[in-house]
Amino acid sequence: MADTDADDGHKPLRERNTILEAIELMRESALDTAPTMIAFLYLCENEGLCISELADLAGVNMAAASRAGAVLTGRRAADVSGALARVDQLGRVRALVLSDLGRELRDRIDACIAKSVPIGSTGDPDDA
Repeated sequence: MADTDADDGHKPLRERNTILEAIELMRESALDTAPTMIAFLYLCENEGLCISELADLAGVNMAAASRAGAVLTGRRAADVSGALARVDQLGRVRALVLSDLGRELRDRIDACIAKSVPIGSTGDPDDA
């Protein structure tokens, strides 16, 4: 992401650190609040969570977990084709699982983590 456009009088930006890059990836996918980002990340690590498990893991109440689940599954949108998760019936439990788009976003975040740019990095390869 290094910006080398010096025509505007500003110094070039260094590469975005890993945390900011992951947050920007999630914001581009309509995860624009911390609770939905946290819910998505827990779901990436634990597919098959029910809402009560998500609430426990994320440290939020059931209402907040339910709202996050609604955002992830697209229940709050007119078009659910961009949903990052879906609800599957696993036995007697309704569980959240990643959709293809959710898996794609998870993989993009994993790639971001794999290249790991620290927050305090100056951009010098020896600084990593």
